[in-house]
Amino acid sequence: MKLLSLKLRNIRSYKDGTIAFPKGSLLLSGDIGAGKSTILLAMEYALFGVQKAGSAQSLLRHGESSGSVELAFELDGSSITVVRTMRKGSAIRQEECSIFIDGKEYKYTATQLKAKIIDLFGYPKEAASRNIPIFRYTVYTPQEQMKGIMADPEARLATLRKIFGIEKYGNIRNNSSIFTRYLNSESRLLEESSRSLEDKILEAERNAEEMENAATRAEKKRQELKSATTELEAEEKALEEMRSWANEIISLKQKAVSMEAEASRLGMMKAAMIKDAEASAQKADAAFAEAEKLKQSLPQSLAAEEIEQQEGEIAEKRMILLSKKAIIEEEIRKLSGVSKSGACPFCLRKADPEHFISQIKEKEKRLEEIANEIVPIDSGQKQLSEEKQKCRKKEMLAQKISSIEESASERRNTSQSRLAEAAALDEKISELGRSIAFSRAKIESGHNYEEDYKTHSARIKELHALRLSLSSELSKAEQQALMLAEKLDALKKECEAMTLMRSKSARMKEISSWLDTVLIRMTEAIERKVMNALQKEFSSIFRYWFSLLMPEEVLTVRIDQSFSPVIMQNGHETPYEDLSGGERTAIALAYRLSLNKVINMMIESIRTKGLLVLDEPTEGFSSEQLDRVREVINQLDLEQIVMVSHEQKIDTFVDNTVKVYKENHVSRIETS
Repeated sequence: MKLLSLKLRNIRSYKDGTIAFPKGSLLLSGDIGAGKSTILLAMEYALFGVQKAGSAQSLLRHGESSGSVELAFELDGSSITVVRTMRKGSAIRQEECSIFIDGKEYKYTATQLKAKIIDLFGYPKEAASRNIPIFRYTVYTPQEQMKGIMADPEARLATLRKIFGIEKYGNIRNNSSIFTRYLNSESRLLEESSRSLEDKILEAERNAEEMENAATRAEKKRQELKSATTELEAEEKALEEMRSWANEIISLKQKAVSMEAEASRLGMMKAAMIKDAEASAQKADAAFAEAEKLKQSLPQSLAAEEIEQQEGEIAEKRMILLSKKAIIEEEIRKLSGVSKSGACPFCLRKADPEHFISQIKEKEKRLEEIANEIVPIDSGQKQLSEEKQKCRKKEMLAQKISSIEESASERRNTSQSRLAEAAALDEKISELGRSIAFSRAKIESGHNYEEDYKTHSARIKELHALRLSLSSELSKAEQQALMLAEKLDALKKECEAMTLMRSKSARMKEISSWLDTVLIRMTEAIERKVMNALQKEFSSIFRYWFSLLMPEEVLTVRIDQSFSPVIMQNGHETPYEDLSGGERTAIALAYRLSLNKVINMMIESIRTKGLLVLDEPTEGFSSEQLDRVREVINQLDLEQIVMVSHEQKIDTFVDNTVKVYKENHVSRIETS
């Protein structure tokens, strides 16, 4: 990781400020209170935000409503810029954040951006969820935080265990102890629950024997019930046949009575039919006699066709004579007109009246002749009219005779039909007589069925009572067998469950014993080995850095099992608090550099190994000790080191210097 630039707006004592971070070592120089450490805090805020409201309150410049930090850096060849803003309302809150990766912008919440940065830096994922301060232990530790690390060995050891992943062994032991207690408790419960297993096995064996006896009794009753049922079915079948026979006898009796009534009714119908036939025959004979008498009184007359023909001929002759008469009368009229006028009506010539009178007389003579000819024709028409009346009377009498003869024929036919129906009824009466005789004979043959019916009914009643008793006994036996079977099944399940409980209990004891005697001891051994290796490596690195800062042999240092520095002076252990200011600073700086080295060595995925930020690392150093810092910087051999110090001498052995000063309560940045 390589820092490029940092822009601040309304952050603590800064209104607007920009600082570029060159490659190599950089000194942030300035008086106390000028705003040097603010740059480092702003850089950390840009990367990880703030954890508490108080931190945000301390970052925002007094009197301002908003502020922002923009940090640009390179990481594995990618150009990254992080922008965070804060705004003051009822409280100071962090707003939506942005991160630009190779020019592409991504929006995140404050918490999401922190997780993204941790992922980009290659820190373990639990560093975000469990708030492990890897960045502060490796890259940048504020001056007051370094004092806290040195003063609280328990918190330091717990943090280091988290960082190095050693706490997992303690977690394993704690979890194993909890699980062991749980297993032992569950094992005791299982043993207590399965204490009556042998009694349950004996009870199950007795229950199985009782169930078998009940099943045997049930089977016996089932066979007896089957036998009784078979006999009952046979008796019911016989009774049903007798019932059918009885129903048939009753039906025959009813049928015989019905047939006798029918025979009587048919006999009466037969007598009525014969009487009706005789009456119809008498009426037919009387009608035929009347028709014969009417035939003898029929008048003599011309046939209707002949009368019609003569009428036609007479009518034609009369029509011709009347036509001639009309013509002659017209001619007489015309001749009479000429005679009176004396002139021809056509040519108007004068005519001789006598001539026309002569002609008129001839015409009148002809009219008389025609009138004489019409007289006999009219007489003939009168005679034909009389003949026509005779013919009509004859036809009416003939129709009447035909009607009388037709009625007589129908009566005769009716008489014959009635006689035929009477004969048919006589046959039916004879057939009914035979059926009645058969039914009476069959009825007589079944007169003993009632006694047999009573006998079978009594036996069926006995069998029903027997079946009911056997069914009840069978039901009881089956119910007992079922209950015993269910109880046996429950006992078997209890035995199986208890057997499984004992098996589980034994398995739990095995696991508990393994956890207690193997796993816990194994994790303790592994943890000791890892911690010893870390302690040894840490102690070696710590001694090395301390020897560079304090080459005199008056003080020697090492790291104990709690990763606390042990200071020896003249063969005696000396408390950290009893050291001088320069000595305490040397101890703290050596410890800080050792943390950086060991953590970077242990966590291979970290991508911030090339960067180190030191906040006032030389507080209380003598001039000679300041000179030794040059050797420390050279020995670190990092791509980028940022130091905050008000010591002017450090300016002589760093690659770059940025001066920070305050003017009118506003911090400003001056590059050289």
